[in-house]
Amino acid sequence: MLYFAYGMNTNAEQMATRCPDAIALGRFNLKKFKFVYRGVADVVHTGKEHDSVDGVLWNITIKCEKSLDSLEGYPNFYTKNYINRGKKRIMFYIMTKQHARGLNLPSDYYHDMLEQGYKYFNCDAGQLYDAIDEAYQYYNEDKMYYAQEKFDMSEVYNQWPPKRWYD
Repeated sequence: MLYFAYGMNTNAEQMATRCPDAIALGRFNLKKFKFVYRGVADVVHTGKEHDSVDGVLWNITIKCEKSLDSLEGYPNFYTKNYINRGKKRIMFYIMTKQHARGLNLPSDYYHDMLEQGYKYFNCDAGQLYDAIDEAYQYYNEDKMYYAQEKFDMSEVYNQWPPKRWYD
């Protein structure tokens, strides 16, 4: 089976411990998707021709797939998606809807692990940095939204009795 990795399984050392029988086939580009961080790596289908995700294509065994399923929290945290390239079917994981909410920065360790894998397989690490920028912006906008909401509500909550009691 062919498996497309865009997150921690782009790291050859990590993959060797999880799936010793896996064979790296090299860099692969997933079209019409975008790489994002939700604390860990995820991809989002955009349908846009100019969007793509760089990663690594692996040839894996059934034993490898079971190991990856366990690691990825399949089917609760990540689910499986498939694309066809010619006569080949390629599997990749994508976060389930209940976990794919918002964006969040990865740990330094996790990000470094991905950088190593991307460098080793000559993948475009720019998508990692773009995802960090986007997660950081999302985080700050979210904080600003709640700070503004708290400020807007301060008139209501800073009087006694609260205005909402007699409206």
